[in-house]
Amino acid sequence: MSKVIRMLSLSAVIVAGLTTLARSQNRPAAALPAGEKAVKSAFDSSDPLANWTITGDVTIDVAKSRQGKGCSLKIGPGGKALLKLRDRDESGRIDVWIYDDGTTPEDVKARRVGPRWGLAQSDGKVLAAGILYANYLGGDEGYT
Repeated sequence: MSKVIRMLSLSAVIVAGLTTLARSQNRPAAALPAGEKAVKSAFDSSDPLANWTITGDVTIDVAKSRQGKGCSLKIGPGGKALLKLRDRDESGRIDVWIYDDGTTPEDVKARRVGPRWGLAQSDGKVLAAGILYANYLGGDEGYT
């Protein structure tokens, strides 16, 4: 009987510990330091690219919206759009919605780097995600 009680106690402690761990992963964002504002970029304003550094083929696409609201940033081949969020590196939260129009290169098995997006620190270090093409990947079938 005492063995069963000990197991139940241990299980309760583990479950309580996991609950605390899971809750700690979703803490609300800390307040911004005095004088700083959160950066929000919407592409349906009067000058949507005012705070962006643009290189190459970058336009506003009024035909593509997110859930029926606003416009989207369209970056063509070789284009680059950079939005500086802060002067110093800090943690924070960024929400981005990526739309891939499904365009594929003529030879989907040829090795190349496709579209990519991510974050850059002030020292040049980058965290990026993107699409890769290689002969061992099924580029004509999807992201495999």
